[in-house]
Amino acid sequence: MPVKFNDYSMNVKAELNDITKQWLHEASFEVQAHAQRNCKMDDEEGRRLRQSYKNVVDEDKGEAIVGSPRESVYWEEFGTGSHAAHGDGRKGWWVYIKNGETRSKTGAKYSTREEAEEAAEFLREVKKLDAYATNGRDPNYTLENAFKKNRAKLENRLEQMLKEGMNE
Repeated sequence: MPVKFNDYSMNVKAELNDITKQWLHEASFEVQAHAQRNCKMDDEEGRRLRQSYKNVVDEDKGEAIVGSPRESVYWEEFGTGSHAAHGDGRKGWWVYIKNGETRSKTGAKYSTREEAEEAAEFLREVKKLDAYATNGRDPNYTLENAFKKNRAKLENRLEQMLKEGMNE
């Protein structure tokens, strides 16, 4: 009696591919939403940054990218100044002017907080600018944390989806 062999490998590969694509969309959206919720910038730029986090799935490559095109994503992720994650930020104190005002052409740095606060006070009182003294901001690792905190849940979700898809 002849043995009949049915090759379903193409069907299995197609189902795995479909599940993986669906999972990539779900996972990247979850990481994006987590980053948006946990962005710590609390000013107008922070609002713009939260809205700018997006995800893009390349189904052909089987990869997803989550991020933002805004420059402030670097400040949010890695910090600035003396607080920069890799120690490569500007050292010392400086005055930052909010609301898009032109910054000093000199890039003035101050040795102490008090000097920088005096300069900021001058700019607020005399020039009527929204200025404040800073030595940078702490890194928040928004995207890194969004991925790390969701990783186990997303891996479990993929496992669940694969089991459900292969049991059909």
